Amino acid sequence: MSTSHGSMSHGSIVTAHRPLRPEKLAETPQIARIEADLDLKRQRIAGLVDELADRLSPSRLAQEGLSRSLQSGPVRKAASVARETYAQNPVAVGLAALALGYVLYQGTVTYLDQQDERLDPDGEATDSLSG
Repeated sequence: MSTSHGSMSHGSIVTAHRPLRPEKLAETPQIARIEADLDLKRQRIAGLVDELADRLSPSRLAQEGLSRSLQSGPVRKAASVARETYAQNPVAVGLAALALGYVLYQGTVTYLDQQDERLDPDGEATDSLSG
């Protein structure tokens, strides 16, 4: 009978394959090459992940969307018309901008006033159903 523990069988010695101890694994050149290769791949993957995170950041996406929209036909045409109108009649454009600013300001003030009215004199929110 043959066993794998180094016993004799019909005049021959059968030896078992023993796994290398962990400290011996690091000593083999093949393992060292594999570990070095894995480290390089980890670094490359980390770089790719960083690059993707940068490309997909909200600020970068917004910036790219804005630049694309400014290069599109309708937006470019509107900007061109606005420049022409300003060049032909700068006073009218200035007054229109002033009126638009005033409307936006009044809307903001009205909104803030409405928010203040929802607070009672003690500064606490009131029930919107009660009055």
